[in-house]
Amino acid sequence: MEKEPYSFVVYKVDAKWTLPEERVREEISREIVKQKLETALQSVTEGIRTDLNENYFGPAAEQ
Repeated sequence: MEKEPYSFVVYKVDAKWTLPEERVREEISREIVKQKLETALQSVTEGIRTDLNENYFGPAAEQ
């Protein structure tokens, strides 16, 4: 069962089986690399803070 914002979704499982490692190895490797990249990117960007320097850009132009 999965909770949605205004409802619940219920799934019916027709069958369940285990895939051999050879068939899923590449997908697992890609997922691990993706997770490591996201973690590394988050650790680099979480300390970044931006400030608007109005002196550099000057006053806003009138339209």
